[in-house]
Amino acid sequence: LQEARENLYKSQCNCSYWHGVFGGIYLPHLRHSVHCHLNQVQKILDTAAHRDSFLEYSLEDIDCDKDKELLINTDSLFLCVSPSKGGMIEDISDKMTSVNHLDTLARRKEAYHSKILKDDAGKERKTGEDGVASIHDIEKENSAKYRQHLNFDSYMRKSLIEHILPADITPAKFIKGDYRQARAAEKTYLLSIFEKGAGELSVSMEGNPVDSLKSVKILETKKGRRGFSVEITLKNTSPSPLSFLYGLEFNFGMLSEKSEDKNYIINGRRLSLKEKGITKEVNSFGVEDREKGYKATVGLSSQCHLWYHGVKALANSEAGFELSYQSSFMMPVFKLDLSPKKVFNFNLAYNISDTD
Repeated sequence: LQEARENLYKSQCNCSYWHGVFGGIYLPHLRHSVHCHLNQVQKILDTAAHRDSFLEYSLEDIDCDKDKELLINTDSLFLCVSPSKGGMIEDISDKMTSVNHLDTLARRKEAYHSKILKDDAGKERKTGEDGVASIHDIEKENSAKYRQHLNFDSYMRKSLIEHILPADITPAKFIKGDYRQARAAEKTYLLSIFEKGAGELSVSMEGNPVDSLKSVKILETKKGRRGFSVEITLKNTSPSPLSFLYGLEFNFGMLSEKSEDKNYIINGRRLSLKEKGITKEVNSFGVEDREKGYKATVGLSSQCHLWYHGVKALANSEAGFELSYQSSFMMPVFKLDLSPKKVFNFNLAYNISDTD
């Protein structure tokens, strides 16, 4: 177990657990390293405990928020599912590559962001006694370029997040949070767990993203499978018709959008992670990382419009303000018109495979 102990110590390197003028938690490669070492620890312990393929699960409050998360551990995959956050998936770790696909970070308001709104663009920079600007005293340039990126998230940037959106919402307004919506991540779902057979698990999560709409998510996986399936059923429980956009948010931590060996995959076609927009009539989407040697794809039983863009946070650094890539956002969107008691149902399959 010495190798496991060494990986655990490496995962405790303090750089990625704080944020200051030198980056810290906002630097994806630091977080990526931590997750990789922790996944290596898990793999070593799994090998010591299990001779063959396996599936095990437990309910634990791993983030100390007084709500228990469902932890599903197999020989191929580790999942962390949060019923208290609308059935959100917080961790999808692939055992083969030791990569956590949800190595992501929400955009939070930092104290230094107030400088962008308060300071004048042309304000003279302060200097030290030697005439050189101090890292901590430099007045950061205030420009419209920075202001437009001051968007903050009220929820974690994870996956399987349901959004109930107004029919006239646009991706631009969604990115900025400039709209009113209901979000299942703010609701607690009722959890039921069923063991379907040796090494097979079915998890049902039921709740109401809005009072008039019932949502049931059934997640299934099994030992040896490098992925999982989800069936989602929506039902109008009100006496009146409902018209809305239903979005199911996924995020992928890809380290950088500038790397040529990392891409979106939409209907089997590669796109640069720098791209953003809407693609219609989508049956499958996901990402590919040829450097790490994997691709993660989500197949859908019903066609959708797919919204996608990079998520960036405005962070402080020794060079001043800079946009820091955090994740690649992909969200299938369905336009729904549900009469009273009407049901909409679809299935998705999240699969991880090696790159060609």
